[in-house]
Amino acid sequence: MRAASRAYFQRDPTWLDDAEMALLIALPQAPEARRPDRRPHAARAARDGVLAEFRAMGAISRQRELEGRQVAIPARAPFPYSAPHAAEALVATHRDEAVVSASIDAGLQRDLEALARRHAQMLERDAQIALLAVELDGREVRARIGGAGRERAGGYIDMTRAVRSPGSALKPFLYAIAFDENIAAPETLVRDAPHRFGGYLPENFDRRFHGDVTLEDALRHSLNLPAVATLERIGAGRFQAALERAGAQPRLPRRAIAEPGLALALGGVGLTLEEMVGLYASLGDHGRVRPLVEDAVSGFALTRRFVRAETAERVIEILASSPSPAGRAPAQLAEGAPLVAFKTGTSYGFRDAWSFGVGGGYAIGVWVGRPDGAPRPGVTGREAALPILFEAF
Repeated sequence: MRAASRAYFQRDPTWLDDAEMALLIALPQAPEARRPDRRPHAARAARDGVLAEFRAMGAISRQRELEGRQVAIPARAPFPYSAPHAAEALVATHRDEAVVSASIDAGLQRDLEALARRHAQMLERDAQIALLAVELDGREVRARIGGAGRERAGGYIDMTRAVRSPGSALKPFLYAIAFDENIAAPETLVRDAPHRFGGYLPENFDRRFHGDVTLEDALRHSLNLPAVATLERIGAGRFQAALERAGAQPRLPRRAIAEPGLALALGGVGLTLEEMVGLYASLGDHGRVRPLVEDAVSGFALTRRFVRAETAERVIEILASSPSPAGRAPAQLAEGAPLVAFKTGTSYGFRDAWSFGVGGGYAIGVWVGRPDGAPRPGVTGREAALPILFEAF
């Protein structure tokens, strides 16, 4: 009854009028013979017969019967299809409950699903897009898009929970730890020049070197050498432990299981979009860590400290002053534009393109790539994921 009510009238049976209820009562007696969208005349005759029975029973007046007979027979509407990955996860967690209340904002979810589908049309069919939007206050997940459509390759995989390499998107947390523990300051000068760290010889993405730069400029422009030098001072194990305390679960390559290496500075570790958005949310919430909430009835969650509030705010300031994407004016110069602190990342071999942002009370993350992990040569986070992030905000 409820499914038919939603299919034909887009609402629950509680809100049906006389004619609508009469039609639903008539249908089970001959579902195919009276199917409204295929045999409207038979459906009308059966409905009108039930209305006559209603009047004979004294349930409705003659006038209401006549009014019900004038109502058009409805066509069948497609069932709403939204948030499939989030819904499946919630149902799996609440198997014994008839109704599950979620934190998802239905309107935002539909808007971001449409955004993902629109951008996916410009990609090859083997590529997917995933988005996650989290409200900072309470960490409620307001939208989860695990993929741009199940008709695309890997559409049944929830890419918000898939383990991938975050690339340079991990750098803000490296600098946050360094600033917070007084290992370095935003104004600290570091040499951006060829340098070998043991057997590791990193280079910048653009294969250029910039001489002496401050750490805040190194973060704004996502330079690799200063990041690796900073991680060497912190210690890879210490940085990994800090990420774990913040709720992430870094997965190391098999060859580095015993101990993380300096490649951790450049995202040489496995994390999920969900974990990364949680980390960025902590920066946007004055350095406080809380688990993400997708169940609207979840209880109290313990808040922990990732970094000091002043450290988190300083990193956010740096990211908010990063060079604007091509074709987009800085938020300070555009009326009504959101001020977004953002960072992009591109994993080794161009397998994953990322963008993350904090602003307007939200943390949002975007992933673009192939679910099978195949490279997409030349596709970067700034080119593929950042435009989607700004449109989401």
